Amino acid sequence: MRNVDSWVFINKFINPGDSLWLGIGSDQMDIEGIGDKGLSGMFEYDAAFSTADKVQERQNSFKTKTDTAFAKYWSDWVDSGIAFYEKFYQANPAPRQYIDAVENSLRYDAAVNIVQFGWRGNSADENLFRKQDYKKYLDKLQPNNESGFTCEHYTFLLKELPKNFIDPLFYRSHNKDKPHDYYDRCRQRDSVATIYFTGKSYDIALYSILYDEIISLKHAKGTDHFDSAFLKTEHSIAMLDNGFNDKTYIGRIQQKLRETKEANMPAYDFSASTLEGKEVKLSDFKGKVVYVDFWATNCAPCVSELPYIKKLQEKYKDKDIVFLYVSFDNNKETLKRFIKEKDFTGLHLIDTKGFSSDAAMHYHISGIPRYILVDRKGNLVSSDAHRPSTHPEEMIDNALK
Repeated sequence: MRNVDSWVFINKFINPGDSLWLGIGSDQMDIEGIGDKGLSGMFEYDAAFSTADKVQERQNSFKTKTDTAFAKYWSDWVDSGIAFYEKFYQANPAPRQYIDAVENSLRYDAAVNIVQFGWRGNSADENLFRKQDYKKYLDKLQPNNESGFTCEHYTFLLKELPKNFIDPLFYRSHNKDKPHDYYDRCRQRDSVATIYFTGKSYDIALYSILYDEIISLKHAKGTDHFDSAFLKTEHSIAMLDNGFNDKTYIGRIQQKLRETKEANMPAYDFSASTLEGKEVKLSDFKGKVVYVDFWATNCAPCVSELPYIKKLQEKYKDKDIVFLYVSFDNNKETLKRFIKEKDFTGLHLIDTKGFSSDAAMHYHISGIPRYILVDRKGNLVSSDAHRPSTHPEEMIDNALK
């Protein structure tokens, strides 16, 4: 590849071990691939189905077709795409798992468009999803299918289906008996999710419903009605979170709710001791960004973060940031040996009370590693920040600004 100004990685469905790169230059666009089974299929599909005319046709379908004709259009589009790939892979064998992922991408892209017609279609009405001749095309695309998690469209469908089933009722109808505030609509969305989804699919749908309600609180932040809105959302979560099949989602959604209230508020000023026995407070670093890591030497996930921690430290070595490591070890000598053996730099503290410590109790730390980010003013950016391995750079960069 030559004469390109930048590189962008394109996340497409290609065979394991293959790669696709797109070079964007000032006057050209080049593509480079490693391996060709998945790539050639993708290119041939795009040549047949993603021409400018075809893309424009799909965009116009929202405006030009009635609801049932629109659903049939997208159902037929999926059938044509799957038929294309079945024929292609007869001559160019590929792993079944890969083929399924490609077909799911087609299937759930279409499903998302079908459910969005309630919002975007010019002839949609509030009874859209009660129409059996419309709904049958959505059902055909298997909305409750955990194998769909191989593509991002499916996760998006889990969020969009309950929302598009209920929200047009609110916005299009003047009937006062219909859901008229966000809390009620969330409850209504859940009633739709329980009809369409089970297992992990339902868990993700419910998480999206509750997370949307939490996000809505940001609009009330700093206003007189934030406290009442927060209590309403807290009650909504308490009413619905028992529906999760995987109970770990309960803790995650409750943590997101706490973060909404704590964000941009003064961080809890905990203290811990250096390895020499000196007490250090979080507030000692006011004026700097502080990235706090609660960990322990006997915690395998904590230790696995060490290579990423070192890269993060190196990247920000000349920046106004403190990397503060608070160990929950109960043996100071064990901690000292580990730090020396692993050449683990940074400011190290120890709190032998561990999960019973003031910091753990205040920040609801029930598992480690756990990361907290505090801005220059001493305000909390996040009490559940990204791990070093999951790229906290954007969050850190914003705090440094």
